[in-house]
Amino acid sequence: MVYAPEKAQRAKENFFKEPTLAALREMALRQTAHEVDLRQVTGDRADQAESAATSQEKERILIHVTDSPSAVGLIRRGRRVADYLRADCFAVAVVPHPGFASLPGEQRDALERHLDFARKLHIDTRILDAEDAAEALVGFAQTNAVTQIFLTKPRKPRCRLFGAKQLLAMQVTRAARNIQVTVVADRQSPSP
Repeated sequence: MVYAPEKAQRAKENFFKEPTLAALREMALRQTAHEVDLRQVTGDRADQAESAATSQEKERILIHVTDSPSAVGLIRRGRRVADYLRADCFAVAVVPHPGFASLPGEQRDALERHLDFARKLHIDTRILDAEDAAEALVGFAQTNAVTQIFLTKPRKPRCRLFGAKQLLAMQVTRAARNIQVTVVADRQSPSP
């Protein structure tokens, strides 16, 4: 694309920054990989029909939604994977008893924003009332035949002593034996 001199300077200052270019590169690579996959599938429709007949398990994805700003990126990632796999997708928040209404205002607002964002992406949202988040997530996953769970990687461990308190990702991974667990690093996503 060719820009006029005044637009080129504005684009250089605002658009052509490393995070933007990295995101565009990632999107281009994903799109290219998707196109290659489509061409391979189209070229071999007989194998596709046979594999569809033998593969009766439909992929189902669970995205763990929290009040953290990194939840936005996690929701986007989970939705992209669900779209690619043509999978059902759930955005699940776990709140301690006595429930969502009892959360502090700022935490409740952030969680509601993230759940609304997930709804706008046509993701089925749920709020679970439970003291043990790992147990609630794995229980929901097993009940709903979820095949993949997406979690955010915490910014800093709450406790430096290994084993003193397990991180949620470790607890879910141990409990979800037949479910793929993906821990996604925070890319400092903007709020929706």
